[in-house]
This record gives sequence, C-alpha cells and structure tokens, in this order.
Amino acid sequence: MTTFFGSKKDGVSRTHTLYTTHLDAAQSGSLVLDGLHDYARVYLDHALVGTLDRRLNQSRLDIPASSKSRELEILVENSGRINYNVVLRKESKGIVNRVLLADKELSEWSIYPLPLDHTDRLHYKKSSCSGPCFFRASLTVPSTPQDTFLKTDSIQKGFAWIDGIALGRAWNAGPEASLFMPGSWQKEGKNNLVVFDLQADGAPVLETADHALWVPGKDQQKKK
Repeated sequence: MTTFFGSKKDGVSRTHTLYTTHLDAAQSGSLVLDGLHDYARVYLDHALVGTLDRRLNQSRLDIPASSKSRELEILVENSGRINYNVVLRKESKGIVNRVLLADKELSEWSIYPLPLDHTDRLHYKKSSCSGPCFFRASLTVPSTPQDTFLKTDSIQKGFAWIDGIALGRAWNAGPEASLFMPGSWQKEGKNNLVVFDLQADGAPVLETADHALWVPGKDQQKKK
C-alpha cells in the first residue's frame, strides 16, 4: 500500500494522515496495522472503534461483523522522532507496510494529509465537537506582552498556536502541563489561540500561568 514519510517536499502533513477504504459486509476480524508510526484512531462509518499506540506495542484491533458495507478510516498521528535507537536511520511515519483484515491485505486506499501549517485559514462555527477537533479562542493582552505559559491540562492530545505560531504539542499523558508562550509572540490587545485536540470531548478551558506546570506522567503513575 502507499506509505507516507512525513516529508513536506512530498506535500504530506508532518503530523496526521487519514487512510480510508471500504469494507464489504462480509469483512470482519482482526485488523492489523503492519508498521504503525505512531498512533492511530480507527473508525467505521465515522464512529470510533478503537485506538492503537506504537509506544504500547499495539497493532491489532477487532473489527465486528456487519450486515452492510462500511467505510474504514484510520487517522494516524506522527508523534515525533523516537528518542535514540539505530531505528533512527530509517525511521518513517504513517502506516509504513500493510494493513490486514482477517489475514488478508486491504487495498484501494484513499489517503489524505492533514496540514497544520495555516490553522488561521480554517472556517470555524459555534457548535459542540468531539473527537478530532479544531477550536479557536481569543487572548486579550491589556498591556505590554510578557512571557507566560498556556495551561494544557484540558487538552487531551494535540497542538496549540497563537496568531498562527505553533506553541507545541500538548498531551494529558504528562509530564508537561503547559506550553511556553513568549511575550515576543504576543501583541497588545486581541490574540488568536487555536487548539487541535485529537481526542476532544468538548471545547478545552484555556488559562494562562506565570510559570511552567508539570504533572506526574501516566507511565510514572503506573509504576507506583
């Protein structure tokens, strides 16, 4: 199947890619992503059926039987480079090999990159949203902008921008619970904040702090 390598020169998003294909009514069983880099949300007819995480060595998910044909959608996140390993030499992103369902390779994929370069150009509307969502808010700076931190504890897994400048990734797995927001990136008056949350359950509550915030990482909590 077609693979993605997270390269801008290929016109591919560095962060998220959506893979879609259609399943016949008779197709069900164990779905295997052979070479998932790095995190995937799997949908049937736009309804979430499960997630897979490379960090946790997850690559298999059961697809239930159905009486009708369905659309299979796999939204894959590039979670960044691995820390250190010989794998760095040939590291690529996306689904780098095959997708199997009941030991049979799926084909006829449509693949869509999700560019995050110009979030200010998106069209927003006032409505509730869950799952992968973009949110826009405003931050009013009444006087000379100062260095500050954006609290990210209400963002499940995603990114944040101020006036089109990327602040960084946010993930409730910790240990970071804030993103540095330099005063030089702000302006007096209204500033636009944009958040993309892959696992949103409504709009995040955005607040600022005068210092960095940290929480115990979920991996650390499990070891206790």
